[in-house]
Amino acid sequence: MSYSDDCETPHTTLFPCQEKGYIPESENVLFHTNLLAPQSSDAIYFEAPPEPGNYAYVCTFPGHALIMRGVLKVVPPQ
Repeated sequence: MSYSDDCETPHTTLFPCQEKGYIPESENVLFHTNLLAPQSSDAIYFEAPPEPGNYAYVCTFPGHALIMRGVLKVVPPQ
């Protein structure tokens, strides 16, 4: 996955303390981007979880989680 921040507010991706980039310490956080400044981008590289399923991701910057979220869909190999 790669992300670009093309708007005027900072964003994180996936799952809050400013000193930690609003990323909570939790075993439920599998991967995360860095806190993105406006007009910047970040990329993360990871192996998808081995179990097929839907894995939620969310922006953890305060106030963003209600609308800035999505689902990574892992499907079985064909």
